[in-house]
Amino acid sequence: MNLRSLYYSISPNSRLLVRKIYYAPADFWDIIKGKKNKYVPKKGDIFIGSGDFILQGKHHLRLLKEYISLKPDDTVLDVGCGIGRAAVALTQYLSKEGSYEGFDVVKKGIDWCQNQITTDFPNFTFKHVSLNNDLYSLTDQKAEDFIFPYEDNSFDSVFLFSVFTHMQPKEVQNYLNEIYRVLKPGGRCLSTFFSTMMKMKTIFRM
Repeated sequence: MNLRSLYYSISPNSRLLVRKIYYAPADFWDIIKGKKNKYVPKKGDIFIGSGDFILQGKHHLRLLKEYISLKPDDTVLDVGCGIGRAAVALTQYLSKEGSYEGFDVVKKGIDWCQNQITTDFPNFTFKHVSLNNDLYSLTDQKAEDFIFPYEDNSFDSVFLFSVFTHMQPKEVQNYLNEIYRVLKPGGRCLSTFFSTMMKMKTIFRM
């Protein structure tokens, strides 16, 4: 068994702890060198993939502007918001007339976002949802039955970065139905997923 297989064989909570321990020296060194940015989580707390946190967020913002014409005054829903990578970039783009909602299955990510982002940007709101996910959360609530905690026709734009890549067909179908429900007429959605060996984007307008 290689290290990657061993890592994913342990429980989600244990994986988060292992990551925190592994990156503890680097996080401590960043603090000593004065590199700590309020809007960048510690490396040991990031569970959403590799890459520069700020640059990746800015890349996501460029995609949103290019593919679904995101506007500063849009009402936005971030499905699977993680630990706020896209949200941090959007704080510099959405106006006070716009608003952001995000939800995720990892509570520690939501807690960080509420403490670091919502306190400075009250039009940014984050919710923790307890859903079963092999990578991050083991509960009885299935994603294929989950109803988004928002009213019909609530959002101008919805986006999902690397969410469908972790889901089964029934779960994806339910999420598409829920996205359709919460989007306003004429609303727009951007999502990423994998098709065979190629990463694809899907865009649909309501």
